[in-house]
Amino acid sequence: MFAKFKQAKPFRPQFSIGCLFDIATGRYEKGMKGENILNGGVANIEGVTGPGNSFKSTIAHFRMLKVLLNYVVATGFMYDTENSATLSRLKDLANVIDPSGALARSLDDEELQRFLFTDAAEYNGSDWWALFKEGVIERIEKLKEIDTPFLNVKTNECYKLLPPMVGEIDSFSQFQTAAVFKKVEAGKVGESELNSVSMQNSNGKAQLLDTLPYLTSKGGFTMILTAHMGDTIVMDQYNGPKKKLAFVKATRKMKKTTESFTFLTNNLFEVIDAKPMFDNNKQPEFPRDDNDDLKGMTDLMELTVMPIRTKGGITGFPFSLVVSQRFGLQETLSEYWYLKTYGRFGLTGNQVQQRLALLPDVVFTRKSIRRISQENAKFRRASQLLSELCQINNLWPEYAIENMVEPTKLYEGLKEKGYDWDELLETRGHWTFDQYTNPVKYLSAKDLLEMYHGNYHPYWMAAK
Repeated sequence: MFAKFKQAKPFRPQFSIGCLFDIATGRYEKGMKGENILNGGVANIEGVTGPGNSFKSTIAHFRMLKVLLNYVVATGFMYDTENSATLSRLKDLANVIDPSGALARSLDDEELQRFLFTDAAEYNGSDWWALFKEGVIERIEKLKEIDTPFLNVKTNECYKLLPPMVGEIDSFSQFQTAAVFKKVEAGKVGESELNSVSMQNSNGKAQLLDTLPYLTSKGGFTMILTAHMGDTIVMDQYNGPKKKLAFVKATRKMKKTTESFTFLTNNLFEVIDAKPMFDNNKQPEFPRDDNDDLKGMTDLMELTVMPIRTKGGITGFPFSLVVSQRFGLQETLSEYWYLKTYGRFGLTGNQVQQRLALLPDVVFTRKSIRRISQENAKFRRASQLLSELCQINNLWPEYAIENMVEPTKLYEGLKEKGYDWDELLETRGHWTFDQYTNPVKYLSAKDLLEMYHGNYHPYWMAAK
């Protein structure tokens, strides 16, 4: 009966970006050389929602830019429906993520044609989407799939994938079709002809969303959508609105989106709270320097983020992200804050003079952590690995109960086995298309645990 059918791929590669997103949305898969590849981070259809001024766009920008940084063959785009973003702001954020400046330069390199930034002043939603679909069809026709490091256990060959493309519609709430633009331009405020505008716009958005699962999979691209979350007015307390998602309050609604937004997104995050990060004296918790250590300075914010839909992870388990209003999402600070939140996992020393268990020679304080994380790549890598080990401990108890090792014991145990931690911390935690020729070697948090238990030895090291 099924002889004429094609089997679907057993899994879909995601793009690893770190900063607490990968473990929360993915799982480990075997690589071609036995490594444990973390397949999580950014999937085909992504959503970020929250109230106004909750840094939805900042999170979306980070997710897009990290894909462009980690995957050099990737291209990107952004369609700004609110006419409020600028390419210069994206470049500023890119320079924080990649201080070398290479990522920022690639965003407006016309010869490279790596990134397209446009907005609603140039195209209404219908015209932009029509041109975009043409480009996707052209990608399918012209581009060839390239090797990934993921192993197909049935064929013993690698899985292949089109070169990735990742981008944003920011925000989807303000996405407006051509018909809406024409009516608004021709009509006057208060005229009855404008009453049907919202319904027409909703139909157009529904059509766009309904085509995304096919187009993103076939065309090899990722779409990140932001949407405004607001409260609904309950007119009848005995017959109120029904829940659309298990962990979203029934009185909360994503504005000007369609119901498809809640079930077609692979990963959907809600920012449920944002507050300044102060110490007990209202000083910044983590000042950049003395000039930044001003009482009442609100640049640094703690966001409480709830995964409200993930197809590969756990929903309803919130975590915090640390964001600078000036410099965007703070990756290492977010990881450190996660470790501190969960029983100081992997942190040694005392409350003032602290150390990372995987890098015990480096002492830091809350006032020096931002400087040290900027200057010390091994510090950033140790923080990432510890945060992923902590997430495994929290989110994957079925694996952690059998395999988790206390971080100090892990450090000492691998050292006793002859591993050099300087070498282990000069690695990367994201898979790449050039996995086995990339000069920066791959090593995952699970690899470390498997090495401790004697079940794995890195493919890029000489045999012991």
